[in-house]
Amino acid sequence: EKAPTSEPIRILPKGLVVAPIDVGPALTVATSHDVLAAPYHRIGAAIVANEAIYRASADEAILRLKFAGATYLAACLPTPAEAPKDEAASSLMARLRAGQEPASLTRVDVGAASALRVWRVTP
Repeated sequence: EKAPTSEPIRILPKGLVVAPIDVGPALTVATSHDVLAAPYHRIGAAIVANEAIYRASADEAILRLKFAGATYLAACLPTPAEAPKDEAASSLMARLRAGQEPASLTRVDVGAASALRVWRVTP
């Protein structure tokens, strides 16, 4: 199984990355990017905002990404069987998993070596 890695993201122009919460620390240490959230108890509001982006409908998620000033969205796309049981079919994650990328997200080719997928947020 592929593991998320920050290596492919390192070469992208610096920006704010919305990433899975457990990937945030690695991105912060290994790249020049900023992350919206990481698993630290003193940034609770950022953690909630980060999670809301992934669980929101695609349209709402795009608004939240833009409000946060995000440059990139990163995600590990589990198979439908691995998806959270309470995930709505209209959520951004469900749409990305189904290959239905919103027009405001442009897929960034970071290679096949990582389970991490990256999209540029279109301003």
